[in-house]
Amino acid sequence: MIMKKFLRKKIINYFALLFFLIQFSIIFIIFFFSDSAIYACKKELLLSNQSIFISSLLITIILIIFLSKREGDFKLNQEFYFIIIASVFLFIIQIFITKNIYFKTGWDVGWIHATVDEILYNRGLLNPSDYYFYSRMPNNLNLSAFFVILGRILIPLNVNYYMVSLLISNFLVNLAGFFTYLSVYRITKKIKYSIFAWVLFILLVGLSPWITIPYSDTYSILFPILAFYLYLSRDPKKNNYGRWFFIGFLCFLGFTIKPIVIINLIAIVLIEIYKLSKNIEKNIQKTKILSFFFIIVSIIPIMIINIYCRNIMEININKNERFTLFHLIMVGLNKENDGAYWENDFNFSASFKTVKERNIANIDVIKDRLVDFGFVGYLNFLSKKTLVNFSDGSFAWNCEGNFYSEVPERENSLSQFLQNIYFRSGKYHQIFLTFLQFLWFTILILLLGVCTNIKILDFQITTLLLTLVGVILFVMLFEARARYLFSYSPFFIIGATVGANQIGSSLFRYSD
Repeated sequence: MIMKKFLRKKIINYFALLFFLIQFSIIFIIFFFSDSAIYACKKELLLSNQSIFISSLLITIILIIFLSKREGDFKLNQEFYFIIIASVFLFIIQIFITKNIYFKTGWDVGWIHATVDEILYNRGLLNPSDYYFYSRMPNNLNLSAFFVILGRILIPLNVNYYMVSLLISNFLVNLAGFFTYLSVYRITKKIKYSIFAWVLFILLVGLSPWITIPYSDTYSILFPILAFYLYLSRDPKKNNYGRWFFIGFLCFLGFTIKPIVIINLIAIVLIEIYKLSKNIEKNIQKTKILSFFFIIVSIIPIMIINIYCRNIMEININKNERFTLFHLIMVGLNKENDGAYWENDFNFSASFKTVKERNIANIDVIKDRLVDFGFVGYLNFLSKKTLVNFSDGSFAWNCEGNFYSEVPERENSLSQFLQNIYFRSGKYHQIFLTFLQFLWFTILILLLGVCTNIKILDFQITTLLLTLVGVILFVMLFEARARYLFSYSPFFIIGATVGANQIGSSLFRYSD
């Protein structure tokens, strides 16, 4: 028993140290270089990032002191209905904001909805050759099929499917906030930290302008956090086979919408494999192996869904046009745009007729770019890529191509006020971006706190940290964009809240 505890603490301690070093490096780079460096999608703010960081640090200290005060003996069910009612009010506010600022955007979202409109209305605006988008990025196929199904249900009822797709986007983000709240309670067992996480979620994510873009960022946000909550809330003494199946189903289905979703499942499986190898839990072997089996079996309905979606779309997928991970790695190494999307890389990959030829060419470019960088040059490049990914609390709002493609004319004063906040040309937009930056930097600072009290770290928190490390490595290895963090924003918020709890537990003798 002593040896098992030692092995558990040893791996947790090493991993906590790794996470601390990664997180500290991100903060260090942002604090010392973000103001002076020029990098892709850099935002103009009212204050310098250094000033915002210092302000965030001061507020963080106040928050920790406030949250560490002794509270009454509240239980989850005493606050549960309050959060449900508050979530309903939040949904109403989200709908109000969406109605008053929504617009049609370009880039990938424009492609999807143009295709959906063509399938639904047969306007003759697109030719079969225009569907190459799905051959190169097939992960957009299932989401497009969902919009087609939605349209076929709603159009006979004279209901605009696009507006309903926006409501669904709002609802999924709202639910993600709810499960963020529940997940924090499962880890900390403290209502005040759960409420703090939910409020932080509302301000940074729930009222984010991204809720008005019906795309994979909002449509995938529920899958990883719901799977994580199911993992946290399972009873280790029971088999939980149905729960394991659903965890796998959620993550694999989310993967078909946004591949980054699978990182949470990888983290969970790695932790469970480690437990199995060390026999940390009693009678674990047979149960764990069967759990892995049910996760694998959950792929079967996903395969059926994929086939159904392809039939719905009626699009011939040319497998030879598919872009692979090597393309994304190549893009992630372009210094011209600091690892973010670069049209020249897209055209280069598109110039090859087969996947094999494309992969060979991509690998050759990857090798050449690494050689050209050299060790010091590559570190400098990673610093810039860190700024692209992690120095933007708006999650790269306004950064995609042809962003404000079609903006409805609105003359009422409330719409004008909201557009002044959320739109790039709005007179309050810089204030809004600065506020989001302040919230984001607060989260980054609090994340360091997860590692301050190693004694109370456990496998729940380690799974959270492993997920965050996976997400960080994903955006640092592949194409860079702060928007790709949006799907995992609940995990960053949970980590920050747990960090506040850890610091409070370390600094104050009493606990709740």
